[in-house]
Amino acid sequence: PATFINSYDIFWMFGRPGTGKTFISDWMKYRYGVSCLHVGDRMRRQHGEKKILKMASAMAPAELDDRVHSLILQSVRTEMVRKDGGKLVVDSYPRSSKQVDAMVEIPGRHVVIEVQSYDSILCSRLNLRDVRSITLADRVNSEFDEAAVGVHLALIRNGIGVHYVRNDG
Repeated sequence: PATFINSYDIFWMFGRPGTGKTFISDWMKYRYGVSCLHVGDRMRRQHGEKKILKMASAMAPAELDDRVHSLILQSVRTEMVRKDGGKLVVDSYPRSSKQVDAMVEIPGRHVVIEVQSYDSILCSRLNLRDVRSITLADRVNSEFDEAAVGVHLALIRNGIGVHYVRNDG
């Protein structure tokens, strides 16, 4: 794992709700000292939980797309400057092909880590969350497969590698 960590500057975590993206992001922060940017937390602080729950698309809300891009990309740039070019893991981003296209504006060696898990594990993890989180997770899961195809095509188009991690709980 240390060789893998040293090979990249920015790690983008991608996957369904409940797969363990945040857990793995926090583990990388603890184990390797990388900075961690939690996209969901930033969006909730910026736009509020109620507004996010009412959006037409939970996966990549078009009504916020440009603002989400600018918020996340500015946060990533700020964090990279603050850490003097250190490693950064971005939890739960990208969610659309447009977001992938915007990622390449940031200099550095990028890799996407797609976290996967078995449905039974996802269900047990989501059952531990509050009702609002479950509602949002249900919407994201129903939209994930369609969005994932566009994300993967954009990653290929932009030459960004994907590493798959199976989180078995």
